[in-house]
Amino acid sequence: MRSAGRLFRFQVALGALGTLVVAYAVVGVARATAVGAPSVGDLLHACWAVVPAGRTLPSFAVVALAALSATSVVRGGASAFRRIRAQRRLVRALPPCAPATIEGTAVRVFRGDRPRAFCAGLARPRIFVSTGAWRLLSRDELAAVVAHERYHARRRDPARLLVIRVLRDALFFLPVLRDAERRYAALVEVAADEAAVRSAGAEPLASALLHFGEQPGGAVGIAAERVDHLLGEPPKWRLRVSLIVTAALALLGVVALSATAPAGGVSAPLLAMQICRVGMIVAPVIALGMIVRRILAASARR
Repeated sequence: MRSAGRLFRFQVALGALGTLVVAYAVVGVARATAVGAPSVGDLLHACWAVVPAGRTLPSFAVVALAALSATSVVRGGASAFRRIRAQRRLVRALPPCAPATIEGTAVRVFRGDRPRAFCAGLARPRIFVSTGAWRLLSRDELAAVVAHERYHARRRDPARLLVIRVLRDALFFLPVLRDAERRYAALVEVAADEAAVRSAGAEPLASALLHFGEQPGGAVGIAAERVDHLLGEPPKWRLRVSLIVTAALALLGVVALSATAPAGGVSAPLLAMQICRVGMIVAPVIALGMIVRRILAASARR
């Protein structure tokens, strides 16, 4: 599907640009940091003062860039590690699988009462089908589901989704990536539905979606875009202009801060202590926000 392909390329391009900007920020911090040891008085003052007296705007820029770069790298690395591990655990947690062939496509059948079907694996994506789906679905419905998952496997969608989600987590200061990731995940399902319709027809796919939708926790969800598409309405992937403008301003802001960083103007130990000090203040605020968010979400579910 062209819409999904264009949106994926947009996210990768924006993610690459954001990565270059973060790399430029790292270079700016390295250029502005002096390795020499500060005096004892400077260290004691840095321990207690979030904003040291006499610091200029370029010095503040170095602290901000260092915090942004460190957060981006840590979030990106943690996201990649967590998602790769989750993919491996998903396959390892399945009951023993038996090989089978459906409409010429190799699948792995695992024991499970609920109808489930999904594509998993990064380097070598494979299709998994539960015995519940095997028993519940008709031959045509099962062929439609497998055609849907075959599309994901051929395009390596698990790896694609991992890439854009890692970029989304690493470049947290670009909210447009979060919105684009949600849209892409929905459009990928629509594109796989198109492939299934071409292979097995619209009626078996729609019937299979209903079977999966009736089961809690089914692997094939029914998104609004998929229903609209099956009804003949072309899906849309337009992103909010405000988010795109915000992303552009954020990137320009990081570049501007990097350009103002003074060469050798900040002591490395003092810089590290200031970042830690700011983190000690910001972390509780973020934690409190997360707690409030969970409380509100739990209240909304009741």
